[in-house]
Amino acid sequence: MDAKEITSDIVAAYDGEDSFAATVEQTSDGEPRAHIVGPNGAGYLVSEDPDRAGVRIASFSPCFVLPDGMSPSADS
Repeated sequence: MDAKEITSDIVAAYDGEDSFAATVEQTSDGEPRAHIVGPNGAGYLVSEDPDRAGVRIASFSPCFVLPDGMSPSADS
């Protein structure tokens, strides 16, 4: 698996499509990672697994505030 090629292909497929922005970044160990941000701030980080046996995909979305009384950490 060529992580650099896969990362570049992912970025090329998403960048500028339907409100997506995508860039190639580097992981803390210097490997390529695709950083994709889509509509409403949803995002994805795509990189090769540290063991080089597959692909790791992390997703995230903007935080939101729960209504009063809905927080699982609220005192009873």
